[in-house]
Amino acid sequence: MNHEAPLFSYSFGQTAIFLIGHRSLEEEPSALYLRSGDVLVMSKESRLCYHAVPRILKAFEDPWNNFFSNPQEKIGDTFTTSMNLALFEQVNDELFWKPFDRYVSDCRININIRQVYHSDNMCL
Repeated sequence: MNHEAPLFSYSFGQTAIFLIGHRSLEEEPSALYLRSGDVLVMSKESRLCYHAVPRILKAFEDPWNNFFSNPQEKIGDTFTTSMNLALFEQVNDELFWKPFDRYVSDCRININIRQVYHSDNMCL
């Protein structure tokens, strides 16, 4: 296992209380809030520490419901975009996000990215 490489943890949805302890359960952990859009980075020793999310709290805001009004950037007298406008229209429709909105109104989603092996021991 490669514990030198950092672990990135991306959170969205409701706020969480995150506890990070030490390598022993005898030491008291530190607490912090993880809000929607936060990225937590753990590397080296912290990857081996006890950690947990003991509680989910209702977020004060719901930034996942902020819809874009215009995907285009104006340059001079013309508009330009590298975005797929048909896809933009689909995902900017509130009905498209209703199932997700119902889920994250009470829950949170956490995505972790980590390197498990040293780069010289990569499995192909």
